[in-house]
Amino acid sequence: MGYRVLVTGSSREIGKAVRDFYLSKGYDVTAPGRKELDLETLNSVKEFVHDNPDFDIVINNAGINDIMNIDNLDEESVRSMMTVNLMSPLTLIGGLASGMKSRRFGRIVNIGSILGTVSSPGRAVYAATKSGIHGVSKTLSAELAPWNILVNTVSPGYTLTDLTIKNNSEEQLNIIRKRIPLGRLAEPKEIAEVVFFVGNEKNTYVTGQEILVDGGYSMSGDLGMTSSEKQKY
Repeated sequence: MGYRVLVTGSSREIGKAVRDFYLSKGYDVTAPGRKELDLETLNSVKEFVHDNPDFDIVINNAGINDIMNIDNLDEESVRSMMTVNLMSPLTLIGGLASGMKSRRFGRIVNIGSILGTVSSPGRAVYAATKSGIHGVSKTLSAELAPWNILVNTVSPGYTLTDLTIKNNSEEQLNIIRKRIPLGRLAEPKEIAEVVFFVGNEKNTYVTGQEILVDGGYSMSGDLGMTSSEKQKY
């Protein structure tokens, strides 16, 4: 097929599903582990881009979600979230944009979160990063459009992952399901399908958009969320 795809954060279910979906369609996929690409260290990101400058499609999926009340912020956790969720995607895109421009083709998908749209206590920093990453998508969709580089955000709601099951009792999961109009959590593959929809060459006109994949949760009117002490995905 010829298009090279970069997927970050492929060690967990959504990232794996995205990686596998592109592979199933015949794309050349790179899904680096932390040894190859440490998103908590911008120098590592810059080195990775220097050694791998020619990706056509970039899926910024990696993210950290630490839950902290505003009067008990942990500076290191804040820095990690800001770096992994916002600064590293910016640095990756910045380093890969020139190659995309020269080829006059690029598809960039930033993975946001329903918490960038609706939020709950303890999520101030995470919500800021996810709102911020969609701000990046909107701005770059205009900035990079002349070179046929399309940029979008896909924001999952509650998704059926090991982490979700681990951090919520069956009673809590039932409450969550009742808040979702479709009555169930998303499957990781359903997120991957939407990512692929906006993140491949057949998408020629959708750019600057945020697609919420939440089963209608954000429209349900009951937006409280069950939390855990720490989530990474």
